[in-house]
Amino acid sequence: MGIDVKPHDLRRHAATYASRSGVPIEIVSKIILRHSNLSTTQRYLGKISDTEAMYWIENIYR
Repeated sequence: MGIDVKPHDLRRHAATYASRSGVPIEIVSKIILRHSNLSTTQRYLGKISDTEAMYWIENIYR
């Protein structure tokens, strides 16, 4: 059984990883994904869970 990975999967993983590692969404959007519109990137990355949101809220100023 092989793994079916497409270039788009790798692109999305890289953007998600960067975003969740603290890279500003503007950098993910303009530099990594080369989107002309920030809303495209926001749609592309999807929504974060409540648990992840709480993690960032609790750790943003540490």
